[in-house]
Amino acid sequence: MFLHNCWYVAGWSHHFSEDAPVARTILGEPIVLYRKPDGAVVALEDRCCHRLAPLSKGRREGDDLRCMYHGLKFAPSGQCVEIPGQSIVPPHARVRAYPVVEQDCWVWVWMGETALADAALIPAGGCRPGSSPTRPITS
Repeated sequence: MFLHNCWYVAGWSHHFSEDAPVARTILGEPIVLYRKPDGAVVALEDRCCHRLAPLSKGRREGDDLRCMYHGLKFAPSGQCVEIPGQSIVPPHARVRAYPVVEQDCWVWVWMGETALADAALIPAGGCRPGSSPTRPITS
C-alpha cells in the first residue's frame, strides 16, 4: 500500500531534457516525463490509451507527445489531440496527466487526486548554489 496524496521525486532536473521522453515507475505506475520547449516538465501515464504502448518510446512534437505505435498525439493535459487517418478525436481518448513541480533541482510528481496537489507540501530541500527557481505546477 502506498500514500498517493503526496509528492514524489521523479528525478533531478537535469535528467529531463527536451531531447527525449523519460520513463519512470512511481508507486508501481508507469509515468513518462518530458520537457516542453518553454522548459516546463510534463508527466503523463506511460501507456497510450489505444494499445497501451509506452509513450516514453514516442517523441515530443512542440508541447505534445506522439505515440510511435499508431501515431496518436497527446497534449500536456493528457487529451489525445490527433489520430492519424481520423478527423474526429473521441473525447475519452486521453491518458492521465500528473501535476508536476520543479523545485530545488528536483522534479516532483503528485500521485494522488489532482485537486489536492499543493506545492507548499513539498519538503524544503537544499540544492547546489545557482540552482533554478521553483517552477509552477503544470498538469
